[in-house]
Amino acid sequence: MLDKPFVCVVILIITLSGTTRARSPTSPDYTRRNSVFERLQSGWTTSDVYFQSFNWAVLSDDRSSFYNSIQSELPNLMSAGINGIWFPPPSQTADDQGYMPGMWYTIPGGDTLQKVAKNVSDNGLKVIMDIVINHRSAQKVDSCTNQYSVFYEPDWGNDKVVKDDALCDGGYTVPDNCGPGNYDTGEQTCYCPDIDHTNTQVQTDIVNWLKWLQANYSVDSYRLDFVKGYAGQYVKQYIDATGPVFSVGECFDGDTSVVDNWLQSASFSSTAFDFPNRYYLRDAISSNDYSGLQQSVNPAGVLGIYPGYACPFLDNHDTSRDDRFCGGNPDQLIQGTKHLVLFNLQSLLIEGSGATYAGGGTVAVKLGSEWGWSPAGSGWQLKTSGNNYAIWVQ
Repeated sequence: MLDKPFVCVVILIITLSGTTRARSPTSPDYTRRNSVFERLQSGWTTSDVYFQSFNWAVLSDDRSSFYNSIQSELPNLMSAGINGIWFPPPSQTADDQGYMPGMWYTIPGGDTLQKVAKNVSDNGLKVIMDIVINHRSAQKVDSCTNQYSVFYEPDWGNDKVVKDDALCDGGYTVPDNCGPGNYDTGEQTCYCPDIDHTNTQVQTDIVNWLKWLQANYSVDSYRLDFVKGYAGQYVKQYIDATGPVFSVGECFDGDTSVVDNWLQSASFSSTAFDFPNRYYLRDAISSNDYSGLQQSVNPAGVLGIYPGYACPFLDNHDTSRDDRFCGGNPDQLIQGTKHLVLFNLQSLLIEGSGATYAGGGTVAVKLGSEWGWSPAGSGWQLKTSGNNYAIWVQ
């Protein structure tokens, strides 16, 4: 077993068609249909469970040792039915965790990563690399800006940083007299210079780096960090140019409409983490009131709008540190996991005060403390039950 605990992210993606690439919804009333079944035909075509291999503490360790721990755990992950592994940002970085990347082509522990990622891929699991391209740390202070705005690997200057890129303590990374790029196309970060994605050289360098990761580190899928930071059109551009088999964007927002708008802005070239569904599920389990998990006739969150583009989860490295699902309560974590893994969008039923939540079809899942409900009809068998959950199959 690993010497430090992994953070498990459960991603359930359900569609009915036969490829692994995303397709845009074709109907103009796509968001207004009454049933999730009508929308399953469009989207990413897998019902996979992916595993996040790291938390914040693990990322401070030696990267070669960390990658070797993934290798040692791989047989257990495969036995558990995991379909892909999410790796942390790979490049040299100004922080311990990798989220302030600098020299993209310098890969700490790269030889080990290369071997481990290839083994993961050879065993039929996706290699999902954390891609941080909203911002970038520089390696040298520029003589005009007196700020770190000289970049290496690839080599960039002030014009690759967005105009009015605000520093955390005031001022700008590149003042107007030092030749910044164009205005930012998304939200800004103050801890690292924001990249000007309108710059054609930046676009070319990002595509080349992604292709290099694919060729050298068996990368076939992306987790796109902080996609609020740059326009969705560039997500589509990079995905179209490099062809990952799977992509998920971190549009970190509990408002379903915000994630919806991002998916549309990226022309449905990627899936999105379903943060809204995560918050609805957390609140439902914590309060023992499941009524909020149903919005009209559909599930709450992105699942109820674009189920083929929603990636539900309980926790990741950010939420487990700052907002642990249900405070880390083991029983409630189990309830959340049962919901994500076994409730497959076949139907939705809320009864009474909302303390019962069930899926129909051939699998029925009940969460909550009201135990008067059981699936209607014959042939149902109780497969497992525990504190505030039960599962039947037919």
